[in-house]
Amino acid sequence: MLAAELTLEALELGRLPRVVVPASLALSGRLDGTASARGRLSRLAGELSVTWADGAVRGLEGVT
Repeated sequence: MLAAELTLEALELGRLPRVVVPASLALSGRLDGTASARGRLSRLAGELSVTWADGAVRGLEGVT
């Protein structure tokens, strides 16, 4: 049986290493989120919730 939870608060996307997010994306904003998984490995059930605030990508601003 597995039970796992992950919480992200105010992850600054513009500060991620370029190996993870190429500079050409010009990614910015803050990411908040939660993820959880429960059950046996053969039948995991999960939930994911993500919020992107003040986002921008490739010059497109106001992405949420």
